[in-house]
Amino acid sequence: INAEYMGAVALNSTAEEKLKPDGTSEWVGNRTEIGMLQFLKTWMTRDPRDIRRPTYQTQVKQFPFDSAKKTMTTAVLRNNKCIVYVKGAPEFLLQRASSFLSTAGAPLPLTTDKRDYLKAVITDMALLGNRVLLMAMGTLDQRRFPLEEPDLQEMTVVGIVGIQDPIREEVPSAVAECQRAGLVVRMVTGDNKQTAVSIAEKAGIFRGDGLAMEGKDFRQLVDEDPEKLTALLPRLQVLARSTPKDKHVLVDLLKKSGQITAVTGDGTNDAPALKLSDVGFAMRSGTDVAVSASDIVLLDDNFVSVVNACMWGRNVNDNIRKFLQFQVTVNVVGVLLTFLGAAFSSTNTAPLTPVQLLWLNLIMDTLAALALATEQPSRELLSRAPSSPDGSLVSPRMWVNIFGHSIFQLGLMLWLMYLAPAYLGLDLDNKHEALTHRTIVFNTFILTQVWNEFNARKLHGEANVFSGLRRSTGHLKVTAIMVVFQICAVQVFGDFMGTCPLSLNHWLLCSLLGALCLPWGLLLSKIQVQFDILPPFEEPKKVLKFAKVGQDVIHRIRVAKALSQIRHPARRRSIVDPDGFHYQRTLSRSSSIAESFSRRRRTSQHQ
Repeated sequence: INAEYMGAVALNSTAEEKLKPDGTSEWVGNRTEIGMLQFLKTWMTRDPRDIRRPTYQTQVKQFPFDSAKKTMTTAVLRNNKCIVYVKGAPEFLLQRASSFLSTAGAPLPLTTDKRDYLKAVITDMALLGNRVLLMAMGTLDQRRFPLEEPDLQEMTVVGIVGIQDPIREEVPSAVAECQRAGLVVRMVTGDNKQTAVSIAEKAGIFRGDGLAMEGKDFRQLVDEDPEKLTALLPRLQVLARSTPKDKHVLVDLLKKSGQITAVTGDGTNDAPALKLSDVGFAMRSGTDVAVSASDIVLLDDNFVSVVNACMWGRNVNDNIRKFLQFQVTVNVVGVLLTFLGAAFSSTNTAPLTPVQLLWLNLIMDTLAALALATEQPSRELLSRAPSSPDGSLVSPRMWVNIFGHSIFQLGLMLWLMYLAPAYLGLDLDNKHEALTHRTIVFNTFILTQVWNEFNARKLHGEANVFSGLRRSTGHLKVTAIMVVFQICAVQVFGDFMGTCPLSLNHWLLCSLLGALCLPWGLLLSKIQVQFDILPPFEEPKKVLKFAKVGQDVIHRIRVAKALSQIRHPARRRSIVDPDGFHYQRTLSRSSSIAESFSRRRRTSQHQ
């Protein structure tokens, strides 16, 4: 490997190795450049600092990566001349090259055959899933730095670098899990088309009749035939050689068509798309600008974390709906029981005293909410299609459960109030037995709600209401606390609660009567209801917004519903040993992903 190759790697880079206070070193900067410098230091046994030291401080001027040109340039003053090093997309640089450096360091003419050979090498490396960079150099006949990035037309090819991060083992399965859940993943990357398609296929993103398009074709359709582009969007899975503006335009098109969009990014140029998207995911390793423009920061830069975020979002949304299903049932039964009991009572007294009603609200509004809110998520949440963003928070199935259990509980309580005393041998003219009867009514009502909490755990007609309890130990603990409080309220604080101590037989009776709501719930689950959900692969038609950390609780509740329909970005890493002209093996940061999601009909964007 010649000296110019090592100079192109070391000088045309913003990454560096720094010493930490404890004496160890760490690499700082762009991951692609870090990998190239590590290759230089490890495999070529040349410390980049030794190459930089003579000129780096005062005789080097760098021009940052230009997303439009797909290049980065560094100018170096040497021997009364300005040497320019350029690295970037091969298809842009190779057409401007007129020579190449041999392994001996001598420039040779870049003939047509040699140019075709280099193109073949680049294509082969790209098909292996490599991100391919070409390094070139040129000379300016001047003794000072150029004011702007020079546009050299005759350059010398120094080398070709093939970079491919290893795909994390969990990514393909996570992408497949998203697709089973009705989620669509689209990749938007600056890599060339062959590389992007190869990576997308390995990750499971590009499949079936999916469409891969280059940025230039995308921009042409945006300008000349937007209707055709809109028709192609459902099939678009990979957008290669794209610019940050392309990503921004794609997000805008998806949103205008009524689709839900989410974008991942880690660079400053990704900020506009992150800001425009409905959910912006920034990497922890990203720039401060990208992090500020995003809604969520992935601390481990892992696609699986996005899947887990969606799972937790669906879980939070479900837990809110579980409590609503439970609480509305309690309120409906409590109001009707109080009204009917007072209306048909000969003394015009309600079956529940004000203190008992307050106790009911205290238990059910706090502990029951805590029990249902502590339900832990499961992978089963990602096995169903997303709920419709247009759907009510209370679904048709929930209404069936609410009114079904309300009718059952109200009938049970009325039977217990007016018909049960004869079966229980209670004389209501006897003051003590009348108090025992009222205590049984109150205790049965409370225990019925405790049992009904298990029914409320299921929202989609599941028959087994106890499934998943092993992972929801919090629910069991809170339920146990509720039972203990109820025992104390009846057995200990009778004077305050308006109750009297009950015998063991009476407690068993109250518990068994309350448990009847479980088989009743099983019958209700057999009722066929049209769910308000989306087909797994229907195209998106709604925009949602994720709340930033620190925003108000009400917004976070809306966020839970958003995450229950979110589509996920993907992240990729891979590595191979490509063969060809001056290649290199290293690591780089992942490309950004733009994603879009499905739902039934178009609605306005959340503010």
